[in-house]
Amino acid sequence: MADFDLRIALDDPYATYELGDPVLGTLHIAARKEADFRGLLVRPAFVVEGTCDPAVGGQPQPVDVAVGGGHVEAGSSREVPFEVKLPLEPPPYEGQNFRLFWRIEARVELPLALDVKAEPIPIDVRVGKATREREYTGHHMIGKAPDLGLMERSDDVGAGIRRGCGPTFVFLLSLALAVPGLGALVVFLPAVGSDPINWLGVLIGLGLLVPSVLLFRRIRRKSVTGAVGTIEIEANPQVIRPGETMTCRVVLTPVRDLTLESVALSLVEQEFYTVARGRSPRESTRITDSRMKAETLHTDRRLLARDVAVSTGMHTDWEATFQVSEAVPYSIRTSTAGVCWLLRAEIEVEGVRTAVKEKPIIVRP
Repeated sequence: MADFDLRIALDDPYATYELGDPVLGTLHIAARKEADFRGLLVRPAFVVEGTCDPAVGGQPQPVDVAVGGGHVEAGSSREVPFEVKLPLEPPPYEGQNFRLFWRIEARVELPLALDVKAEPIPIDVRVGKATREREYTGHHMIGKAPDLGLMERSDDVGAGIRRGCGPTFVFLLSLALAVPGLGALVVFLPAVGSDPINWLGVLIGLGLLVPSVLLFRRIRRKSVTGAVGTIEIEANPQVIRPGETMTCRVVLTPVRDLTLESVALSLVEQEFYTVARGRSPRESTRITDSRMKAETLHTDRRLLARDVAVSTGMHTDWEATFQVSEAVPYSIRTSTAGVCWLLRAEIEVEGVRTAVKEKPIIVRP
């Protein structure tokens, strides 16, 4: 049994706080025996709940123990007032796959013993003026945060890359077939003659070279980067508030003459969160591995062009305007979950798989 009982009492437990506001309360300490403690720590913590591995983040703030220092008599109790300030982000969020909320946590640091923690107290938090007036990044690190949806991406062969069969894989496979094929031809072709073994070696070499050439041609034909050229997305502004309008452009610089079946630009809202891959056989509730999953919640898609011919090296651009709804969630990024917004350009090219280019944007308070 712990030598300390620690309890948090807020001055106003029913208050609604804004990010950046101070939170006032009292720590109640009850000691079963005489003891010293090194310090008291209180923190406003944000909790990501609903993913397979919930996370808690926040910086502990020391509480000044002005009277009596860190000593408590046996059977006595103490009340220590505290005041902590809420950070300006991340904002609270209630989504389809996870939620993010705030609470007050406290602990007593004991010498040569485990810290004693109080039962956390959830608090009602909303975005306030201070958050709206500061620079907003949407990135809230609790560890190593994922790159999913938060960096510019290109899909060179559309669905093929998502299945793990991109140009690099196909090239390596082509090379793995070509090397032994050429080796067999170099060894057996000069000594073909009438020996059937040599003829068999030549046939094996050709059998390896033919699929290698076909695979290499597939890269040239199907790779959007190699066959289409450069795709750029421009957004003005890249950081936007709910209710505001954003002007976007898709710029294509082809490397050869092309016929574009369609050009589309979408404003996409996604939730990303961790899901379990496996659980311990002994403890069914213990997660042994996890992966990041993205789920699209909303897509505003604009068809910009259809059946367009473009010439080699000619800069061709299309423009679209998006208005972000007043009710959308803000950009949030933690190590286990988040909300990301991105612009997605999709260009369908005759004879080539769809080219996809994505550019992240930030929706801020």
